[in-house]
Order: sequence, then C-alpha cells, then structure tokens
Amino acid sequence: MRPVTGDLLLLKDVDTGLTVRGGQVLDTRGDEARPVYVVRWSDTGEVEMYIADETAYIHHVERAGVDEFSLATGFGSTPPEGSHEA
Repeated sequence: MRPVTGDLLLLKDVDTGLTVRGGQVLDTRGDEARPVYVVRWSDTGEVEMYIADETAYIHHVERAGVDEFSLATGFGSTPPEGSHEA
C-alpha cells in the first residue's frame, strides 16, 4: 500500500532492526519502483526528500490529525479515538 499524507516513515537500523529515525510523510513523489517521500523528521523538524530503501517502512495512520509521534513507539502522540491508555 502506498503511503498517504500523514503516514509515518520510520527508519530501522539494518543490524538491530530498531527504529532509529522517523518522520511524517507530507507528500509522495516518484513511482512504485522508486518512491520518493517528502518527510518532516521528528528529531529536527526539517523537511527533506527521502528516497525509500530497505531501512524504511511505513506506519499507516488510520485517523487524521496526528502531527507528532514518539520515535520510541512509532505511534502518534495523541491516542486514536476509542482507544484506552493503561
């Protein structure tokens, strides 16, 4: 599934599999074979173009309005409606 605006682009360390960086997808460009994302990185707030590679994966956000997320969890800072925090 192709990412849409608002989805999260998360980068994993190839050795450990741990998420090391993430950002919100602002736009998608390119084609299915070589996707290019315009991303606002959570650690710097900078907006950059990123060419997807094997370290990247997309977390599809199922509701609108999430504009920040925790790099530790990869999920939005605001819990989805109807969810319950422990």
